[in-house]
Amino acid sequence: MSIDPGVNTGVVVCGDELVYQATFRNDIIASIRELIKRFGASRMDVIVESAPAHGDKRQIERVERVVSVLREYFSEDYIHMVSPGHWKSLAKARGWAKEITGSVHVKDAYCMLRYYRITIKR
Repeated sequence: MSIDPGVNTGVVVCGDELVYQATFRNDIIASIRELIKRFGASRMDVIVESAPAHGDKRQIERVERVVSVLREYFSEDYIHMVSPGHWKSLAKARGWAKEITGSVHVKDAYCMLRYYRITIKR
């Protein structure tokens, strides 16, 4: 699962193939809880875009709320924070966003997942 938290939050869930994608505008916490119930939380890696270091206070709070909910279901070993400065240039260079339809936020979540799979995953 990959989450791009914001005013509009993009989420993708992938196994070997894309299983689910959505953009949530309202009540992202309830939406994330529902997704976890739907897809299960056992041993699923979750990638979350971290807020920029000197970002908007509301964005930092959104990310903190999302991570707080994830910690209710996942151990720290399965929650991976990815900085926009790390994944965006590689995603753009490789054209990953063109591989998926959906909102900018869904595309960002997908690109973070691709970045995670080739650079971080153990």
